[in-house]
Amino acid sequence: MLRARAGLASALQKDGKVGVRVPGPSPALDLVRAFGGPLTATSANRSGEPPACSGAEARALFGEALDAVVQGDSPAGLASTIVDVTSEPPVVLRQGAIEVLVPR
Repeated sequence: MLRARAGLASALQKDGKVGVRVPGPSPALDLVRAFGGPLTATSANRSGEPPACSGAEARALFGEALDAVVQGDSPAGLASTIVDVTSEPPVVLRQGAIEVLVPR
């Protein structure tokens, strides 16, 4: 989590903070590169449920509520690690794929 810059749409921030993720090699990264700028997205899941890992799973989960699906499979694995760097020291909000060692 980072401090949101002035003027960032309120729908993209919470408590003056914004979450930023850079996807690894995947269809998501290909889409961001093709778009040429930042994109907003959520995981393809209902709250508390595991995310869909393919276009077919997303269609099965959300059906006609989706306007489009980028074909390809998610690399899956552990969820993203979330670190709030707006305070000192930074706070690990969720331990995920990248292990963050917190000094004691």
